[in-house]
Amino acid sequence: MYNINYEVKYHDIEKALLMNLQKKMEARLARENGIFINDEMNVNSDNASKEEDSIYCQDCNNSNEQTKYDNEEDNNGNDDDDDDSEEYEYTLDDVYTICEKLYRDELLSVFNVQSISDENIDVGIKAAIEQMIDNESFRKLLDDIKVNLIDFDNFVGTPEELENMKRNSEYLIFISLFSQKLFYLTHICLCQLFTVGEISPDLLLKIKEKTIGLFKQ
Repeated sequence: MYNINYEVKYHDIEKALLMNLQKKMEARLARENGIFINDEMNVNSDNASKEEDSIYCQDCNNSNEQTKYDNEEDNNGNDDDDDDSEEYEYTLDDVYTICEKLYRDELLSVFNVQSISDENIDVGIKAAIEQMIDNESFRKLLDDIKVNLIDFDNFVGTPEELENMKRNSEYLIFISLFSQKLFYLTHICLCQLFTVGEISPDLLLKIKEKTIGLFKQ
C-alpha cells in the first residue's frame, strides 16, 4: 500500500544544503579578499609611518607588531578560521551522499518496506505504475515523452521491433520516474492520483520537462 501521507523531503534538503554551501563559500571568498586588501593597506601604512617624527615611533612599533601578529594569525589559523573550518566540514560529495541515502530511505518508507530487496517494493511500484497508466492525462504525458525521445515515424524495423521499442522506452521512463532525479515529483503525482484521481497540468509539465532533460543529458 502506497503511503500518500509520507512527506518526501530529500530533494528540498539537497537544495537547501547546496544553497547553504554556496553561500558559505561566497562569504569565505569575500572575507579572504577583504583580508588581502587590508594587508595591502597595512603595508602602505607602515611605509608611510617611517617618514613621520620619532614621537610616533612607539605607535608605529605597536602597529607593526599588531600587523605581524595579524599576519601570523592568518598564516597559522586563528580561532575564527578554526570555527570556519568546522562550518566547512561537508563538501558537495557529502551532500550528494547524504541525499542519496535520504532518497533511498524515503522510497522505502512510501512503500512501507525495510529493504530494497523486499519483493513488496516491486509489487508497490507495479501498482503505482498501473494507477498512472489508468489516468488519461498521464497516458498522454507518457506518449509526449516517448515522441520527444524517439522518432517512431522514421523508425527502421519490423512492426514487432517497433512495438518492442515502444515498450522498452516506457519501461525506461517508468524506471526514471522512481529514480532520485524524479521521484520527488512522482510522489506528488501519485498522491494526487490516489486522493483526487487527477494530476495538475503544471505538475505534468514539470515531470515531462525533467524526464526529457534527464534522457538528453
